[in-house]
Amino acid sequence: MSYEDAHKERYRLSLEWIAPLADKAEKILDIGGESPFTRLVHKRWPGKLTPYYGGDLRQGFVVSECDLILAMEVLEHIEDSSHDDVHTEWRGTGTQMMLASCFVSLRPGGHLFLTTPNPCSITAIHHALNLTPPMLYRPHVREYSPYELDEMVRAVGFEIINRETLDVWRNAISDKAHKAISKFILAENYPPELRGECTFLLAKRPGESKTAS
Repeated sequence: MSYEDAHKERYRLSLEWIAPLADKAEKILDIGGESPFTRLVHKRWPGKLTPYYGGDLRQGFVVSECDLILAMEVLEHIEDSSHDDVHTEWRGTGTQMMLASCFVSLRPGGHLFLTTPNPCSITAIHHALNLTPPMLYRPHVREYSPYELDEMVRAVGFEIINRETLDVWRNAISDKAHKAISKFILAENYPPELRGECTFLLAKRPGESKTAS
């Protein structure tokens, strides 16, 4: 299965999330490198997509006057900022710098849309029960829980407009296993919410948007 085929449901849902904002936007930035979704955005909203920023996101960037920034499947690939000393703990400095850069690159009232794998998902639990790392994809640098992501996004000044977790792959777990783990979660009174594979989050830089109707 190709990457594009594996992610087509994520693409479909992402288009639904961003469409009302992209319709009004004058300038859209897609960070982290060109992807099949970048091409979908360019085709649907021609002339609005600024050349993507694909540099080292840990070092910070400013792409001024953006109305909408897309950071899809990016956070999980970002390491901490480089230091001369030996790292003994995860600090999240690279991710914090990326989010802060998005904040300053947006106009007041502009929006950040991001998606990232959810390590609290039923699929990740399934992996853990089978003695493999509790991640959606093992080579990722770091996968963030939904509440952890909320804290990081708010810490740089964003207001969260919407945040959900959605099953968009379901290619690593059978329906039978998914139902069994869901039943266990309910039976043992663990929180059943936020168990989807991918976190979708829409955040806003406070202020009045230039493009608001």
